Amino acid sequence: MSNFTVVIGSSKSALDNVRTYYWCENEHAKSSSEIASAVFDTLISLDIPSDKTRVRLFADGCGGQNKNTILVGMCMKWLYSNAPPHVKKLEIIFPMVGHSFLPPDRVFAKI
Repeated sequence: MSNFTVVIGSSKSALDNVRTYYWCENEHAKSSSEIASAVFDTLISLDIPSDKTRVRLFADGCGGQNKNTILVGMCMKWLYSNAPPHVKKLEIIFPMVGHSFLPPDRVFAKI
């Protein structure tokens, strides 16, 4: 069983706005395509307030899943074709290895 978790909000937000994607490893690998699809699904479902012009994605630096051209290309497609008109910028942030305690890590601890 593979899973991928998205926590929506800021680092100070409660862990009450969580999307978790599951799939069987015998059906699909956990590759850049599956991760990009899950992130895209999350992005198109967001209700981004009109005073917000920037979206930030924080991800670990796993090259096969997050740090690759598939994810960057999907983000560009969303920003230019699917983002609300007031969103002008999408940033992808990869914290330093060993120094990231991302909100999804707290969600995994509860699963």
